[in-house]
Amino acid sequence: MASANKSLKHRVFAATAFLALLGAIPLVFTGMTVVEHSRRSAILSSGNRVNALVIGSDDRGTKKLCKVRYVYEIGPTTFSGAVLSCDLMRRYPVGSNLPVRYDLNDPSRPLAEEETTWPAYSIVPILLLIPWSIVAIIIVVSLIKEALAQRRKRERQRNG
Repeated sequence: MASANKSLKHRVFAATAFLALLGAIPLVFTGMTVVEHSRRSAILSSGNRVNALVIGSDDRGTKKLCKVRYVYEIGPTTFSGAVLSCDLMRRYPVGSNLPVRYDLNDPSRPLAEEETTWPAYSIVPILLLIPWSIVAIIIVVSLIKEALAQRRKRERQRNG
């Protein structure tokens, strides 16, 4: 009897550790998203502005992923960047000037002035939440069922 109870305690501990790890992953993505959102907001509101030369456009077909590539110079150094936007691709053809903002401390990570402040991966925590919630519910329900079954078994042994 003590062995079954000890085994259940080990499984509860393992499940708790697993659920904590499972919960930490969306939190990490959320933290990364918030940090990147803050960086983007700061650059778009107060970053240095430069006109970048559009050097390429790539319409990636039916998935509506249009990529605009551009280059810009700060002093003697040339930097490059890209943005995914079908609207910008239509409005800024190859050879045109695209307004770009950059952080003076890190000019290699620019943003087109019309980019969003939220990074593309900001949806990841939301997408992970649903399946991981289902996994967590299944684990908790199975542990509760097992604990109740062991309790009934102990009661039968005491009464029987």
